[in-house]
Amino acid sequence: MDPQHISAEVRMQPEFQWKAGDRRTTPQGALLNGYREDSYWVSELHPIHKESISETLEHYLLTLGDAKAFMTDFCLTGGSIEFLIGWFVGTNSGEVFHCSLLGRLVELQISLAFDVYGDRTQAESVSS
Repeated sequence: MDPQHISAEVRMQPEFQWKAGDRRTTPQGALLNGYREDSYWVSELHPIHKESISETLEHYLLTLGDAKAFMTDFCLTGGSIEFLIGWFVGTNSGEVFHCSLLGRLVELQISLAFDVYGDRTQAESVSS
């Protein structure tokens, strides 16, 4: 799928994109051997006014709601959609994802992925 088509359907601009069959390049644009096997489209979603993770997800789900038919077709043809959350923690932390939020993720076929980053020195002192 052409990444420009994805941008038009979800009404967002990507940080990175490429189309299956495009020549491989480094992030700086230098040519690499080979061609892209898959299309790829990623946009960084930012909290608005120090929103919680749940509030940020709610905000973007409202934006993406109009693209439900496109997203369903996209997944039916082998595509996958996920929100990747980078969670930086230095102390105990947590978040509740209400079932209504999770239901909207399911409706739009969006998976949640978490990369949790902790303070390594704190973890080492706890295990000692």
